[in-house]
Amino acid sequence: MFNLSLNSENAMQELEAVQRFFDHYKDISCDEVPFSPMVRKMCEANRCGSVGKSWTCPPAIAPVEELQAGLEKYERFLIVDKVYELESSYDWKGMMAGAKDFQDRIQNLRKAIKESLAPEDFVVLGVGACQVCETCSYVDGEPCRFPEKALYSVEAYGIDAMKMMKDAGLKYYNGPNTVTYIGGVFFQSQS
Repeated sequence: MFNLSLNSENAMQELEAVQRFFDHYKDISCDEVPFSPMVRKMCEANRCGSVGKSWTCPPAIAPVEELQAGLEKYERFLIVDKVYELESSYDWKGMMAGAKDFQDRIQNLRKAIKESLAPEDFVVLGVGACQVCETCSYVDGEPCRFPEKALYSVEAYGIDAMKMMKDAGLKYYNGPNTVTYIGGVFFQSQS
């Protein structure tokens, strides 16, 4: 069992939050997190349409090397995922609704972790562009409205999510007409 907190009561609350919000989870060593410059390049190719529209996406986000250097103090990564049913493999509306739901779940996990850890003691990653605001202030040249809530994606950090899931023994593909969203938490080992 992963343990983000020194306090066993908080650790149980965190575990309950993970089990309530996500389908699967696994605690791995940060050494097992596969970083790939190609993943960030795919992110920069703007397949999702968010490049230049969010503080958490290129070109606003720091270079991947800088982001990864900021993770060196962490020892563990908690992978979390949620599988969403779609009407078809072309159900873009269903995919976007799933992504929003997943981001909400990640934010709820962040709130649970904040009960026992300071913000500098963990990094939470979600999926796709941050969705805290309906329209990001980046497009207006304004500072981020909620930097403490801003959510960066696994891909923006250059993490190869498919390889990580496979290496961790978790399923990335969960059958036809489904989409699996992946996020996680970098943290210090408390054991």
